[in-house]
Amino acid sequence: MGVRGRLRLLAGMIRDNRPWRLVPNLAGARRLAGITVLAIVVMAGWLMVHNHLWDSPSGHLDRRKALLYNVSTALTLSIGVACMYAILFALASIVLVEGTYFGQVLGHPAGPASYLKLVWLATSVGIVAGAMGSSLEDEERVRRATYSRRERERQQRNLDHRVCPPVPGPRSPREASGKDR
Repeated sequence: MGVRGRLRLLAGMIRDNRPWRLVPNLAGARRLAGITVLAIVVMAGWLMVHNHLWDSPSGHLDRRKALLYNVSTALTLSIGVACMYAILFALASIVLVEGTYFGQVLGHPAGPASYLKLVWLATSVGIVAGAMGSSLEDEERVRRATYSRRERERQQRNLDHRVCPPVPGPRSPREASGKDR
């Protein structure tokens, strides 16, 4: 079977499975929870990529450090974005759409569950919009907000060593005096 035949078979299998039925059939809270997680991941990922917060290792030992720093940065950003999400959720729940208008649009009286879903979805959309809006923020400002003072100092030392690597010197006073030979 050629490539075209395999692609047709794959397309037929996907069509027969009808994946478009998945989203409407998910429970409202599960779907919104998925959207929430996706929004937080998109925002944190965008901040890392756009602001060049991802460490690239240069050697074997550096890979372990880079992995540790990258995981730490990703967790820090994710927690920060989750906090922003909670704040935005609280603010959005204060500024609700007027009840009679919302009920008219829905076609039935709007209850607390309807408002919760609206606020939840609006918050997720707001976080994704914030990811795009963060492109307008200064990269250095984002770095200051993300990294601690010690981490910034470490990065500056690494940058200085790459520009002007340290000259290896003797490791002990004995090596310095030449008595080791």
